[in-house]
Amino acid sequence: MSNEEQKQEESLKQLIADYISKRIELVKLETADISARVLSLFLVYFLLMFILFIAIIMLSMLAGILLSERFKSFTLGFGIVSGVYMVLFLLMYAYRNQIAEKFLANQFIKSFFKEHNGNQNS
Repeated sequence: MSNEEQKQEESLKQLIADYISKRIELVKLETADISARVLSLFLVYFLLMFILFIAIIMLSMLAGILLSERFKSFTLGFGIVSGVYMVLFLLMYAYRNQIAEKFLANQFIKSFFKEHNGNQNS
């Protein structure tokens, strides 16, 4: 092996080592980017759901008071509101797998790949 071939071989080894280290760094950066996007989406949806939860509580109290005045019974007014929530709970419990697996998982996957592939406008 000549001196020139050794230099080329060393140069090639150095290029391969640099390439591998750059790829590892790129994967780390992409992972950090994806993690930040997922965390920010989670926080935004959590805050939106919290605000919605407070609004639903207030509207439920309003509905309970209005029905109580209408039927002249706090028990009946708030009982009707509670019954509506029990029906909603039973429906959601019965269809929990379709809601969780089909809708929520698909929404998360769409959001992940839309953000990851850079197609943020679609």
